[in-house]
Amino acid sequence: MVSISSWSKKEIIIHKLRHHIHSAAAEFAISPEIVGGIILDELQRRGFKDDWEEIIARIFPRLVYWANWSIGVAQFKPKTAELVYSELLDDYPRPVAIVRSLLDDALSCRLVAAYCRYIINLWKPVYPQAENTNIDQNGARLLGTLYSLEATGTWGVNDNPIFNDRGEGIVSSMPKIRQLIQD
Repeated sequence: MVSISSWSKKEIIIHKLRHHIHSAAAEFAISPEIVGGIILDELQRRGFKDDWEEIIARIFPRLVYWANWSIGVAQFKPKTAELVYSELLDDYPRPVAIVRSLLDDALSCRLVAAYCRYIINLWKPVYPQAENTNIDQNGARLLGTLYSLEATGTWGVNDNPIFNDRGEGIVSSMPKIRQLIQD
């Protein structure tokens, strides 16, 4: 049994989402640790402004869609969600439904995993290591880096990507994530 007494509030959120994280990672064939690592990274960066934006999103979802604010546990933008829905998911909701889906923790886990798969599919032809998302692998570093930027990064898709501190931090958190997402 896992002892949660020493975990932070954000780590407890990851633990509560563990089944959604595993399900989403399995659906898109990526490491659950990278999904959990990305969400934990986003939770750790949340601030007062993010809380207000979520309140506004619940009341005025069209405004948030138009403004393209990052919301939810995964801090996903509506336009990025739109891309993921159009490229990888069968359903394609309307703008208000997209914003509401970003506020749903289970759907956010699925969107993170789907976006990671989108990035892998985009990069794999020129950077085959993108497929390896296990702990301490360059594919995980790539996903951790690009999740916070955009799918093509600053220099575009290439065979020699540069990983940033955020990508390295997400990879270094993956052993802890493994503990948080076990039953």
